[in-house]
Amino acid sequence: MSRLSFFNENKCNNIFLNMLDLHSSYGTLEPHENFIKKFINKSNIPVENQVLLNHEYLCLKRDTNKFNLIKNSHINEIINLIENNKNYYNSYNDVHFDKTLRFFKNGFRNIAILGDYDCDYTPWIESVIINLIPDAKITLIDYQQREYENKNITWKHMVDYLKAPNLEKFDMVINYKTIEKTGLGRFGEEISLDSDLETVQLMKCLLRKNGILLMTLSLNKYGEHSYVGYNSGRLYSSDRLDIIKKNWNILIEEMFNFGSDLIMALEKI
Repeated sequence: MSRLSFFNENKCNNIFLNMLDLHSSYGTLEPHENFIKKFINKSNIPVENQVLLNHEYLCLKRDTNKFNLIKNSHINEIINLIENNKNYYNSYNDVHFDKTLRFFKNGFRNIAILGDYDCDYTPWIESVIINLIPDAKITLIDYQQREYENKNITWKHMVDYLKAPNLEKFDMVINYKTIEKTGLGRFGEEISLDSDLETVQLMKCLLRKNGILLMTLSLNKYGEHSYVGYNSGRLYSSDRLDIIKKNWNILIEEMFNFGSDLIMALEKI
């Protein structure tokens, strides 16, 4: 093993350990408006108090032992909506994800989807992938316990995966508007205001060389600076985006939803 690869592996292991501490706290602390106060003056990203959200925390506590079966018929229903240009998730803006993925449907077969928790889970990302790459091997890494009839799709609990990660395994990692939420307490986790940046580095560790990180996030389209709207999420501007994009090859960077959202395809170099 070269000195550089040894260094990178140690760096990745440290990132996984830090993220394991954070994700092991999910579902343990009911969201409270006072959680954020001690972090406001220590953060390099401004924090504003907004509406306190706790529904994901309550769902996560409620569904701790709930295990869902995702049937092929459900995925086929969504694929049928996609093929007929119908609304298959929560807005027509999600066609931007489908459009971007089409640039990478050749040579990107081993794909991870890194998520968190959704009270009303719909396998639309899996469906988009299967529609474009029918033989794709997909690994879901999150808190949404489930099993798939399609044996090319597997689910891993986030904490279990962080304990024994596979470095540089995936051709592509997908993160759809989840890094902006993590570490803000809305899932009952510890506060970690820079966990979005750590999550980007974690996903880089999962990718092979020249692998693709395909991600979307929300923009602060009315201001020049990124900030945290506690505890709903982060809104990004060029200051924090520049940190996220550092040491990646930027292949695609496109705004959608009237400038409120951004989709990026970043190549590991």
